[in-house]
Amino acid sequence: MAIRLPKEYEMLCNQCSMSLTGGCTVQGVCGKDPNLNSLQEALLYGIKGTSAYYYHALEVGYDDPKIGHFLAEALYSTLTNVNFDKNRFLELILENGRVHLEAMKLLDKAYVETFGRPEPVEVPTGTAEGHGILVTGHSYKALYELLKQIKEMDLEDELKVYTHAEMFPAHAYPELKKFKALYGNWGGSWLHQKKEFAEFPGVILGTSNCVQQPTKAYQDRIFTVGIAGLEGVPHIEDYNFEPLINRALETPRMKAYDGGKLLTGFHHTNVLAMKDRLLELIQGGKIRHIFVVGGCDTPHKGMGYYERLTELI
Repeated sequence: MAIRLPKEYEMLCNQCSMSLTGGCTVQGVCGKDPNLNSLQEALLYGIKGTSAYYYHALEVGYDDPKIGHFLAEALYSTLTNVNFDKNRFLELILENGRVHLEAMKLLDKAYVETFGRPEPVEVPTGTAEGHGILVTGHSYKALYELLKQIKEMDLEDELKVYTHAEMFPAHAYPELKKFKALYGNWGGSWLHQKKEFAEFPGVILGTSNCVQQPTKAYQDRIFTVGIAGLEGVPHIEDYNFEPLINRALETPRMKAYDGGKLLTGFHHTNVLAMKDRLLELIQGGKIRHIFVVGGCDTPHKGMGYYERLTELI
């Protein structure tokens, strides 16, 4: 049975100067209806994701102008009084799916050719002796530049770098793994970062989305770089990490602790290379299910689907 929302909740649009106070909720002053508004929002959410992959490929010097051209066209189409054709918006949404895949391919190519093909690796979840730097987000470029600068400053014995959340798979890339300063992984989902960052005694670096406004517990120990930015937090320009490194050297030294290990690095090339063995195990009943987990939980009650799924399996 379909659930029908009251008309005043069917849409909310406040994207232009003609919008009513509080936004248009029944029909836009421009003339668009709730269905058109929903299609525009679906497209906007979609191209946000595509732009993230595209941006990180650009960070390491890889580009596909067709992706940038589509993003410009799609974004422009959502401006007021540009396009009222629902079918054309549906076509743009579907095209974004195709372009999104191309952006993923571009980023995969960029990272493999820049940082090497990922290899399965066990990553420590404990700590090593030394001052700590925790890197969160998606930018392997930022992580690489930080590790390189630590090496150039001959501080690999003094400073240990830990990944957090989405940065965890970086350990599998040979050109990142080769740095002595890259030690392990600290914490889990971005949802818990305020607690985990407060507990981390060293410096934190936010490199992309999924970084939150800090609490007072670590306000003076967090920096941003690249696309990321936080109010009242120092931002690293041109990958000059000297201010961050100097601040890290002022923090308490962490003691060695064995917290066990986690496995990562099963890139699609690794899985394909094992396809014959995997087929044997599947046909022999040794592997009964293959789960592809890709998504992002939210802090709202009942929205921890992926965390719950991985706990169950």
